[in-house]
Amino acid sequence: MTTVNLAWQTRLAALPSLPIAHLPTPLEALPRLRMALGGDAGGVPHLWVKRDDAIGLAVGGNKVRKLAYLLADAQARGARKVVSFGGLQSNFLRALASGCARLGMEAHCLYFERRPARLTGNLLLCQQLGARLHFVPLGGDTGPRDLHRTCQLVRLASPFLPGIGRRGVAFIPVGGHSALGCAGYVPAAREILEQAAQTGFQPDAVVTAAGTGGTLAGLLAGFRLLGSQVQLIGIDVGKL
Repeated sequence: MTTVNLAWQTRLAALPSLPIAHLPTPLEALPRLRMALGGDAGGVPHLWVKRDDAIGLAVGGNKVRKLAYLLADAQARGARKVVSFGGLQSNFLRALASGCARLGMEAHCLYFERRPARLTGNLLLCQQLGARLHFVPLGGDTGPRDLHRTCQLVRLASPFLPGIGRRGVAFIPVGGHSALGCAGYVPAAREILEQAAQTGFQPDAVVTAAGTGGTLAGLLAGFRLLGSQVQLIGIDVGKL
């Protein structure tokens, strides 16, 4: 890893963030998986997993690093209510509901589908965490990336949105996808490199799921700002 100008770390540290994540998360070897895939004989590289599932806040996950910055920003702006969108089993909305419950904020979760007859999974967790669930059935098969559908959602959410910045309401984009949300994964790159060095190896590649792309963007920025040329691979979850 090549050392570069680290003034960006001072600027990143100046951004408000909340200590809602248990950091650093573990970096664990996967020797049995490697052997199952062929091991040395099959030319399989050593495999490690970054345990962001153990990050805390409900059942964890990558959304927590984003929310540490996004919810801090909402609080700094005086928001008491937070509005965001997502699919019926959105991991981001579940993490948002958990974060708001911890901070004493009111989460409003808007969904793209009709209310199901029975709440299960993340929907049930959001309800149990005290979030207010709003179902906005728009029809069609397009997802939250579709611009027209997103515009419809914003219009239908207007009872909540007019107060943004004025009456204590904050809007967070789908999946926390914003420059500030991406910032949550910039320090994660350093965390990965430092843990790898302590364990005695340097990663050749880092593979992550990619939905809105915020995690991927934050990691890419973090690695490059640190002078690391580790290969970063994103797997588009929309094509799985």
